[in-house]
Amino acid sequence: MQYSADDGATWELVAQNLTSDRAALDAANVRASSAGRFRIWVSDGIHTGSDESDDPFTVPNAGPAVAIVAPADGVTIAAGQTLALVARARDLDAGILDGAQLAWRSDRDGPLGHGRKLAVAQLGVGRHLVTVHADDGDGGTASAAVRVIVVADLSELPADCPGGTRCAGARREHSGAPAPHATGRRAADRLLAAVSSRCRARAR
Repeated sequence: MQYSADDGATWELVAQNLTSDRAALDAANVRASSAGRFRIWVSDGIHTGSDESDDPFTVPNAGPAVAIVAPADGVTIAAGQTLALVARARDLDAGILDGAQLAWRSDRDGPLGHGRKLAVAQLGVGRHLVTVHADDGDGGTASAAVRVIVVADLSELPADCPGGTRCAGARREHSGAPAPHATGRRAADRLLAAVSSRCRARAR
């Protein structure tokens, strides 16, 4: 079975090796169209024949799929620490989504930026619900969210060290994104040293 999203100008395979006169397709895998058609090919092993839809039909736009790759849900970081935000988003018609198609937002701090990857260094102290919103430009949208906790006092950081993930993960995310200026970099270095020292002390 083949599907055409452009009224028969081009065709793509959507099912094969069918043994009955019925086929179920996942609508999420059929591209949006205002002039869609199906074509079926049949064979008895010797002879081959085909037929296609008598009239074009409409296939509504399916929304994109989006997921947050980093950070992990519930991560805890210190105030001023850089947090790496990474999302993965794909749309059947538009392909990989990036740039303005992906918008990040905190329920506490508001808009954070756009794109698949984003480094945020100034999240306010408190609990955040960080959401990425995907828009395919054709009316299809989807979103994903994670919880992030920002603490002002280093003593409030989790005791998890390598072997646990939240403390180590926060340090890894921070080190992957440079501070915007020298003063911020020196402050970040002191912060990392303090976190590492605290983790080593608790591990002992």
